[in-house]
Amino acid sequence: MNYHLALGRPTDLESIASDATAGKCPRHVMWALSQRLGATVHQPGAEPVLPSDRIRSKIAGRPEHWALARALSEQLTSE
Repeated sequence: MNYHLALGRPTDLESIASDATAGKCPRHVMWALSQRLGATVHQPGAEPVLPSDRIRSKIAGRPEHWALARALSEQLTSE
């Protein structure tokens, strides 16, 4: 089974992990979780925002979240 984690905002987990290893900052739990599960991390902002995403964001969330959800629903299956 493949795992996928969707973040609410863009975050550079790899740089946080390297800074944590160097003792500059605490670890990020999503990085640790993604490494343990072998999960793919998805972040908002890479997908184009459509007008329908902007309309849906009036109900809840941000347009970038809806664009990510739309893109993931097209890519992922129940497997």
